Amino acid sequence: MGGISTNGPTRTTEVYDPEADGWSPGPNMNVARVGHTATLLKDGTVLITGGETGSGAASSAELLDLTKGACLYVGDMSFARSGHAAAALDSGKALVTGGTDWMNGIWKQAEVYDPSTHAFLPAGNMAYARLFLTLQQLEDGKILAIGGDADGTSEAYDPDGNSWGPLSHMNSKRYSASSVAVGGGEVLVAGGVSGETVLSSVEVYSSELDMWIVSNGMSAPRASFGLATMASGRVVATGSWSALGASSTSESLCPCDFTWRTEEPMTKARGMHGTAVTSNGTVLAIGGWDGSKPLSSVEMLVEVQVEPAPTPDKCEPMDLLPLVKAVADELRGFSENGLIAKLFVAQAAYDIGQMDMCLDVLDAFCRQVSAFHTSDHLSDASAGMLYDGYAEVVTCLGGEPLPPIT
Repeated sequence: MGGISTNGPTRTTEVYDPEADGWSPGPNMNVARVGHTATLLKDGTVLITGGETGSGAASSAELLDLTKGACLYVGDMSFARSGHAAAALDSGKALVTGGTDWMNGIWKQAEVYDPSTHAFLPAGNMAYARLFLTLQQLEDGKILAIGGDADGTSEAYDPDGNSWGPLSHMNSKRYSASSVAVGGGEVLVAGGVSGETVLSSVEVYSSELDMWIVSNGMSAPRASFGLATMASGRVVATGSWSALGASSTSESLCPCDFTWRTEEPMTKARGMHGTAVTSNGTVLAIGGWDGSKPLSSVEMLVEVQVEPAPTPDKCEPMDLLPLVKAVADELRGFSENGLIAKLFVAQAAYDIGQMDMCLDVLDAFCRQVSAFHTSDHLSDASAGMLYDGYAEVVTCLGGEPLPPIT
């Protein structure tokens, strides 16, 4: 819907039928716009907000309702926004935040759209003004705001309290990145721009630990690219548009071990394109910019199932809970939190495929157990039991345990 043509912003929409593999005209928007958000609400309608109209950023919003065959004007936001982000809430409402009107700076103000009243209501201020940010919903219903600021921060919107709270910093500053939820309370963010550098780096946010963990990077730097989850759970990255030009490459990541593999390239280089996943898990790359002109073409990536390499049953998945319980029982309150925190970090690193980091943290756990034993806070029997648990896990993961505690 919308976008830009050779004549400027458009107001047309089209509907794709995956069974017929064809497109048909949809209802026109009331305002021609590009750089807007389109958010699918719980009732099946699509909220369209802001964007560029050709004469500046827009504050207007409309609702695409295919059952009525119409785009209905629903009023104006409190701020004209471009480069902003929006996300659906479990309540059926939608959060809109960040962006700019290109005249009065970058916004930190957020607002919530209520479909029952068609009103935009204040939703507090983010701690940081953000432009070209990305939003993802966490398992508890909060909305994670990622990047788009000068400091590489993240924060979360709590719909129950209608307020924002700080979260940990990312390892890299980034804007024009892409993100996707990967399950288990984790969110993956990839690529983007930091200063003048286009990034290939990837990191994963663990809501349990409030920690960003560096993961395996993509094979190519990407910004303003597509990122979507296929039926199998694989995450596919397509195209890019940045100072490096447009890209036709694609690659996919398996959440089982967080490794990337190269996929077939698209027939056309494109970035700033739309990305959609059909009911059968096929990923569509829609339109976009090839570096010199807007595109009307659409390409699809059909997933080919690849059997994963077999892994020992006892190592899949790794479970450190018995060791956590053993630490709590043996230390009975004396500095057990530091050891338990290390085990949680090791588990999170394992979950996102960072095996070297997982083994390093487990070794740090063993060294701390040894220090507690040396200082007489752990008996020979307790230290030996914790070491045996550590050694069993490390051996299972193919690592080399540290020498036994003496």
